[in-house]
Amino acid sequence: MIERIVCVATIVLCCSCNTNFVDNNAMFEQRSPLANALEEEQRYAEALVQWKILQIAYPDDEVVKQNILRLELLISDGVIRQLAVLDKAKASGDQDLERKVYLKILALDPNNQIAIEELRQFEWNYAYQKASSKTENIKKYFIETQQEAKISIQLNNYIEQGKQYVSDKKYQELLQLADKFENTYPKHPLPNEYRILAYSKLGEEQQKRNNTKQAIKFFKQALQVAAVKGQKLPNLQKKTDQLSGLIANRYLKLANQVFKTDLDEAINYFEQSLKYQPNNVKARQLMQRAIKIRENLLKIQKLDSNSD
Repeated sequence: MIERIVCVATIVLCCSCNTNFVDNNAMFEQRSPLANALEEEQRYAEALVQWKILQIAYPDDEVVKQNILRLELLISDGVIRQLAVLDKAKASGDQDLERKVYLKILALDPNNQIAIEELRQFEWNYAYQKASSKTENIKKYFIETQQEAKISIQLNNYIEQGKQYVSDKKYQELLQLADKFENTYPKHPLPNEYRILAYSKLGEEQQKRNNTKQAIKFFKQALQVAAVKGQKLPNLQKKTDQLSGLIANRYLKLANQVFKTDLDEAINYFEQSLKYQPNNVKARQLMQRAIKIRENLLKIQKLDSNSD
């Protein structure tokens, strides 16, 4: 009975050995071509894994050992070449190339701890830079938004203050506001509109007080501002011309009154008349006549003094 049991056990053991041998052969036939294919694609680390799996099944197989040794040398040479590229990348400060080299080293040697740590540090710095850049952009946007808000508030303040000055008829203050407004918003049209309105109203006030000269001065300032904008104010121009004509005629009348008694005074009045009405031909002719007469009188006086 015992001999029978031993015989059965021996048969089972032999069958088991035959089965393992068949499985091992199948494994070699499957993995060795896969390892070779991976190697052709230069996926050395994956090829090496396949040979090491085969080494477990064939620990004494020389072919397996040689392939493992050869791949380890290929990987080692590849890492050395990448390290040379890495040195150049660091020397030139090319961080993108540096990152690619670390990835290539890990593709060759996934367990390379130096590459893992360096890449982790590199990725952390890269992420930090990105985060910092994003924070700076947010900060910049926030500051710009605040500035725009302040500018908008200031603009509204100028506009509201201008409306209030117009309502209160504070035209001198409106002129001062126009200067401040223009300094803050050089291209805004309102400052000149404030000036035109203020000068026009100030001129009207002076006209009501019979300060004709001052009224003309303010009206001309309004016209000058409008001219800068390419704007014409025909009604204001007509009013200015009328007032200027009144002043010119007044001085012309005074000049005629003293023409025969005081040529210097007459010439002064003619000049004042022409200041307000430059195109008055009659006034200019009379002034030239007065100047000529004065010159002749001076010549006569000089001759008389020389004869004495």
